[in-house]
Amino acid sequence: MSTPGIPQHGAMPPPPSSPPPSPGGSSGQPAWAWWVIGIAIPLLGTVATLLTVLSNNSDDDSGAGGAISSPATQQNSPAASGTPVEEPGGQNGASAAPTASVRFGPGDLVVNSTYGASGYVDLDSVPLLVTGRSTDGSDLAFDPTGSEPVDVEGQIAPLPAGASEPSEAECVTQLQKNELSELDLARDVAFCVQTGEGRTAYLRVISAPVEGEGKVRLKATVWDLPQ
Repeated sequence: MSTPGIPQHGAMPPPPSSPPPSPGGSSGQPAWAWWVIGIAIPLLGTVATLLTVLSNNSDDDSGAGGAISSPATQQNSPAASGTPVEEPGGQNGASAAPTASVRFGPGDLVVNSTYGASGYVDLDSVPLLVTGRSTDGSDLAFDPTGSEPVDVEGQIAPLPAGASEPSEAECVTQLQKNELSELDLARDVAFCVQTGEGRTAYLRVISAPVEGEGKVRLKATVWDLPQ
């Protein structure tokens, strides 16, 4: 009969229990090392993915036509600021109109207009040619009348009273809009003329007979044909 708590003779004692596993596992590595590895592997995968995406975007930008201007560059560009871009050949590509040089004047012109002998002027001649009879080159004819001022005949266009001296282009415009064949002359009357050879002239009356025959004094400018 055996007594509780007292080992019997001849009986084998139970084997000792195995010690608990170390925190490092069977390889002997500390636990924090496995935590670092577990965090580092996903992190490396994320970094690799971002680098791949950035590389693809860089290739797309370079193939699309070069550098992309910054907002500040776009704001300072002529198109963004509303400034018109000047193109070759003048304003917005339009070529400048040719200008005419002065052929004669401003110079004095005196025409003697009497009954039966009107005064004729050739404005294409240099100097201006004044004769007592009509010729093929006559551009103006000054005719006296009995009770009215001397009138001038030709391709003429009167200018507004008090107007400043016009340019050749302004005279051309006036001739296109307001051409007459006859005009009564008086002091400060101004008019433009189209000559037989296509030139443009500007004349202003210095003095003229109030009625009847007499001398007409004028200031004249004749422009050459535009080049």
